Amino acid sequence: MTSKLKGLFDKKGSIVSQMQDVYRDVNKRADAKATEEERTKFRAWDAELLEIDAQVEDEERSMRLNAQEVAKKATEQSSDDNKSEKKFNDAATAIERREVLAKSNKRGYDALTADERVIADTEVRDMKVFDKILRGFDLSKEEQVVANKYKEKRAGVQSTTVGAGGYTIPEGFAGRIVEYMTFISSLLNYASILRTATGNTIPYPINDDTANTGELVSEAQDLSSATAALVFSVYNLNAYKFSSKMIKMSAELIQDSGVDVVGYLAKQLAERLARITNTHFTNGTGSNQPQGYMTAAARGRVTASTSTFTLVELQSFQDSIDPAYGEAPGVAWAMHQNLLSEIKQLAMATANFGSVWTPSFRDGAPSTILGKPYFLNQAMSSTSATGDKIIAYGDFSKFIVRIVNDINIKRLDERYAEFDQVAWFGLMRADSFLENTAAVKYLDIS
Repeated sequence: MTSKLKGLFDKKGSIVSQMQDVYRDVNKRADAKATEEERTKFRAWDAELLEIDAQVEDEERSMRLNAQEVAKKATEQSSDDNKSEKKFNDAATAIERREVLAKSNKRGYDALTADERVIADTEVRDMKVFDKILRGFDLSKEEQVVANKYKEKRAGVQSTTVGAGGYTIPEGFAGRIVEYMTFISSLLNYASILRTATGNTIPYPINDDTANTGELVSEAQDLSSATAALVFSVYNLNAYKFSSKMIKMSAELIQDSGVDVVGYLAKQLAERLARITNTHFTNGTGSNQPQGYMTAAARGRVTASTSTFTLVELQSFQDSIDPAYGEAPGVAWAMHQNLLSEIKQLAMATANFGSVWTPSFRDGAPSTILGKPYFLNQAMSSTSATGDKIIAYGDFSKFIVRIVNDINIKRLDERYAEFDQVAWFGLMRADSFLENTAAVKYLDIS
């Protein structure tokens, strides 16, 4: 843990302790009601906690990216030292490259086998060519050969960039986009990601078998007397197109070798695409757009109040999920940060707030609500008003997100030529649906 992270966790602990002290005083009163001054303090502390959590996420993401950068530089150096002894493996699949890069980032270049080093060396070479293509620099004969090979071998199979037929996006670049996207859309950390090479419609079989059980049988008993057939239905996964809109940069910045054009584009593309896809993955109707989990989820509990919910209702809502899903590795809560604030107030009003809301004070450990992790989703309802679906809970691994290849990038040289600017935009094809509507449920304000 870095000193910055430790400082953030210490500050978080101090704020939580102050919040707890205030609510201890409130609970001692006959009416157990907080004053307006106390509520104002709580809101200020809660806002500070959210800011600290955001800083913690930034720091953890920065640590991961820095580790990847260190590993990448080590790989580049080792690649340069060994390139005369190796032949590039242009035939490596995207999956092979992704696995090798993940291993290199985690364990270092020296941990790779001889064949894996060939794949890593290929990726280093491709990233250097890719950087020049993004900047619009002329390619050497050797670099042009690389670009042409990828046009010939993988056109239409992976993502492309400028030029007819395009150029395959290196897995290192795709990995950076994925890292940023999961930071913006935490849902992607819990959903099941289905990657496909083409955008053809996929008939995806679905069924809920939790009502069926096996049976106890005696020796030589006829097993054909009872059946419990699987009843399947089908959901057709499509490939809807999402655009990042255009991202512009001046020619001076592009030509400056000290500017990380690749990193800048990865961040901007990921943020824009993550926000638009997250909105549809959450609330999409499923008609001419992805099906959102809030659209497909079953109702788990309706509150008695038209403007709020109680701790008992929250616990009852959690218990409405079948244990087969409630104990699954992908189980989590999902809500807007405003609703998290309401849950914190419920927690502070109890004798043991830690049993309701448990903030994380350790690097990599998630904060929990009633013992289960949660993630914030700003595309969900921000208010507790009549008819609002305010909180989701369940096994989000049953939520399928289909992604076709990675990101298709286009470079526009002439569009803003009079401003001496170049524009890029990214295209992403995706769809989503909830495989089992009983796996995720929502809390409904009556």
